[in-house]
Amino acid sequence: IFSAFFSIWGEAVNLASRMESTGIPGKIHCTKAIVDLVGSDFEFESRGPVDVKSVGKIETFILTQRKRLVPARSAPVRRPRQRRSSLLAESLKTLKSSRKILEEKIVDLQNRISDSGVDTDDSDSSSSSDDRFNLT
Repeated sequence: IFSAFFSIWGEAVNLASRMESTGIPGKIHCTKAIVDLVGSDFEFESRGPVDVKSVGKIETFILTQRKRLVPARSAPVRRPRQRRSSLLAESLKTLKSSRKILEEKIVDLQNRISDSGVDTDDSDSSSSSDDRFNLT
């Protein structure tokens, strides 16, 4: 059981240990992934590429300070970014829904025409006295 537990957490724990051993005492040492996640709230100083045992050279940073938070005036509300595929799927769903509604309306109109007794056969050249039901 210990082996399975290690294989789940081994890489993360190993990297954290290596980052600590190559860091500067009293400073917070971070990877590029951390900077990408919280870089808008904190300032970092690049240490450049550091050779981390069993990982290789990775770009690392030292956390220097929290950025001063300035209250936003009336920040625009932004929709979260969606992947192109999810936007396409949403558009397809909307189109399918619209198609279903149109098909239901066509069936309803056909039933109303059928109930009115008007002949809608295009091969007949005679015209109906009531042009409201002429679909050609």
